[in-house]
Amino acid sequence: MSSANSSSATASTSGPTNKRQRMRSECNVSNALVQKQSLGNSRHFANHRPRYRQPKRDNRRLLVPGLVSNCPARIRSAELSDLPGFSYDPTTKKYYRILENGPGRPPGSTLQHLRNLAVRAGNTETPSNSATSCFKPNRNSSVDVSNLPNYLQQLQLGPGGSSTTRRTGRFVEERRLRHVKQQPSYSFEVSGTWGQRFSSCQFLDVSEDGRTLIGCWTSEQNNLFEGHCSRVLSFGVTVDSTTANKDTQRMALAEDAGDMASLLDSNGKYRCNTYGLCFEPIDNEICLGSSNRILIDMVLAPADRDVTCLLFATARSFYQEQQHSVGSCPKIVTKCTVNLRPIEFNLSEEGRESMSSPIYNAHWTSTEPIWSLCFNSHHMKICVGMEKCAKILNVLSGQNFYVGSGGKNVISCIFSKDGNTLFLGRKNADVSMLDMRMTSNHKVGELAQSPSTGYMHLLQTRPHTLVTENFEGKIKLWDVRGRCQPLAELEIGHRNSSHKLPCFVDASERFVFAVGEDATVRGWSLHTGELLCSVTSPKTHQRNPLSYEQQLSMSTNDHPAISGVDFPRVAFSSSWGGRTGNSALILAVDGDLLVHELLL
Repeated sequence: MSSANSSSATASTSGPTNKRQRMRSECNVSNALVQKQSLGNSRHFANHRPRYRQPKRDNRRLLVPGLVSNCPARIRSAELSDLPGFSYDPTTKKYYRILENGPGRPPGSTLQHLRNLAVRAGNTETPSNSATSCFKPNRNSSVDVSNLPNYLQQLQLGPGGSSTTRRTGRFVEERRLRHVKQQPSYSFEVSGTWGQRFSSCQFLDVSEDGRTLIGCWTSEQNNLFEGHCSRVLSFGVTVDSTTANKDTQRMALAEDAGDMASLLDSNGKYRCNTYGLCFEPIDNEICLGSSNRILIDMVLAPADRDVTCLLFATARSFYQEQQHSVGSCPKIVTKCTVNLRPIEFNLSEEGRESMSSPIYNAHWTSTEPIWSLCFNSHHMKICVGMEKCAKILNVLSGQNFYVGSGGKNVISCIFSKDGNTLFLGRKNADVSMLDMRMTSNHKVGELAQSPSTGYMHLLQTRPHTLVTENFEGKIKLWDVRGRCQPLAELEIGHRNSSHKLPCFVDASERFVFAVGEDATVRGWSLHTGELLCSVTSPKTHQRNPLSYEQQLSMSTNDHPAISGVDFPRVAFSSSWGGRTGNSALILAVDGDLLVHELLL
């Protein structure tokens, strides 16, 4: 009885408890199903809704004034969005798809609506720039441009690093040139492998890397085999760190003690080679001729990337008896020769093997006087300036033809880089431009106010800019793209009346140097036109200048050194010896190289 009662009591008490638990468990299961269903729906909608994260706009976008910075901060705009096709609302911090323009579109959903919102908010930017002018660079850039036109103006085309680096380098070199000293740092005596001395320099140039110096000098005394002649010498420029450190310490001690006389050598010459430059002769001597043969013109001719040649013209006059005239005086005959020779200048190993090729070793003769030369690497053509015309020689095919110069003497000439345009500097006439693609009537224009131009140089960094120097002592810059007036004139202090004076443009085309009739070397900036330096040559041969006609008319018994006034030659590089920062101005005076180190 007791057991039955107890079991019944237990059943009566446990029944309601189990029922409440079942009800709670059923409620929990139903809630779980509802949550699972809602979660599934949310995932379903999330799969069909783009998931965008708010970008970090400060580090992703270049803020352009007038386009983005002027946009109101609380207005929905396409410029604030980094997602194409979406606008961003900074108030709601959400992205909205931009719809096509049309009736019935929600406010702020089309480009037209966004432009209207910007105009109402005070942004007066034009519609064409409001939605498409925002420039976005890579994500790692964060540049704040304060003035977009000035920023774009500072950008310069061409290799060589950033524009800021190039400008800084130019400013440093300009400052160095402004403080150049009149007294050379040291001098180097030029001598060939035979040990002969040289009296005057007729040509001077330096490679782009500053490792090779090439020049043409007239021998001072008779050579055993050739006699008086002009020889082409190449020098390898290297840096001796021991010499550089030693002379730098000597200079520092002399400046501290105030005794600059301690820097003089045994000959009383100032010598302080702080760069440690050494000029080693390279076995590449070329003899241009003997006796009364004179050098007319000489230019570098880069035939290809492996071989660089030297193009030069020489002339020799002699008496010739007239066979059919009895008792008549002999007449003077002039014979000119144009030569193309390979040299040790930017020469690669592949080019060294092909230096003996007939393409790099050619010569042409002419009975007509020659005044100037130029070479074009693109078409392998040579222009020979003569008295009343110019002659074009094709090195590869051997063909040649004449182009007119208006009956004027062609005292200078230069090809454009592509070889399609030829510029002729004519005596007592302006520079003429010829289109070499024409079969006839090549002349297409003239450069006004450019009479008797004896020097021309086309800039490689600015292919449409031409630098000229004429017999009036004026150095001008021209834009050859149809303009007939000069861009700038750099004639301050320069003197020239009737000579083809030496001029030099550095490899970076930042400066131009010219030698005046007063034997003074002046340098200008090609960017600003400022006169930066003026260095007077300490010694030159003071002889009466002889014209080209007078030199040709002299007989073989006359003195062979008939080059007239020996003007100094100039070369500049900011990386002598291949080391950046070794900036120096070198003057070739007589048989010496005067090195002016440009120290900071």
